Amino acid sequence: METEELQNLATTADAQAINYSMLQPDKPKMSPQTILRLKLFARRTIKPLSDDEKVEIGDKLDYLETKIQDDLVVSEKQEKKQQYGALALKMMGTVLAALLTVILGINLTGRLSQPIFGIDPTWFVNTTALLISAFMTIISDLRMFFDSNELWVRYSSTANQLKNLLYYIRYLRTMPETITMLEVDLIKIDYSRIREETDKTIVKARSSGMNKPN
Repeated sequence: METEELQNLATTADAQAINYSMLQPDKPKMSPQTILRLKLFARRTIKPLSDDEKVEIGDKLDYLETKIQDDLVVSEKQEKKQQYGALALKMMGTVLAALLTVILGINLTGRLSQPIFGIDPTWFVNTTALLISAFMTIISDLRMFFDSNELWVRYSSTANQLKNLLYYIRYLRTMPETITMLEVDLIKIDYSRIREETDKTIVKARSSGMNKPN
């Protein structure tokens, strides 16, 4: 829905200096951020803004910039969490699987076959193998939530797009007399689109993880 609104705003009579459909006639539809760039930076004659409009635009840009910066911090943390968490769990699973193979292959002969505190050493081997198997099951379940390339890519993409929005806002601030409410709305719509797509990807990845066979 947000993407559709962005495309509609970019082609309204107010947007107007560019016919977007003519720019790439033989190429796939432009991405929302490409449309946003074309709209924001196709500078044109702007009518003077009233003092009230300047204050309103400034307040909204401040709010958007703060929200985007907060989300950027979260996205970058989640990107690293998915990357390093998945790697750590994979390594732990591999090490435990190798250790289990070694333990199950131990041949208890000679002195190794002697009871330990009156307990058959085979019991220790079997118990250790069972514990390792249990840890491997736990790690397998954790990987359903952390080992997701889709989430890693999504958070990386989200972070990059949010950085672009911050750049657009800061660039527009260098020309405060030419910023319009339409441009602020375009940035807001694209920000909402990014959040919506990220949320959908998270839900999809979590649902896929829960449905993975053990």
